[in-house]
Amino acid sequence: MSDPVRGNVTVTLSCPKCGSNKLTIPDKASDDSPVICSSCGAEIGRWGDAKTAANKAAAEKVKEAVTDMLGKALDGQKGITFKKTK
Repeated sequence: MSDPVRGNVTVTLSCPKCGSNKLTIPDKASDDSPVICSSCGAEIGRWGDAKTAANKAAAEKVKEAVTDMLGKALDGQKGITFKKTK
């Protein structure tokens, strides 16, 4: 049996107003806590929404990475054709 694939997934959340990725989240934040842009002071949403968005973006990155790994591993194997789908 082979070892599991290990790695990190990095997701960057940024301010829609100024584009900065420097955000302030209160200590002991709840899902209703505001997320504030440290650069321009804009409230960009609630912590619960930010976590949901980050998890969704991370899941998509993992899906893409697995698809790429499988494609490389299976491509060219006798009798196997691997196609990416969206």
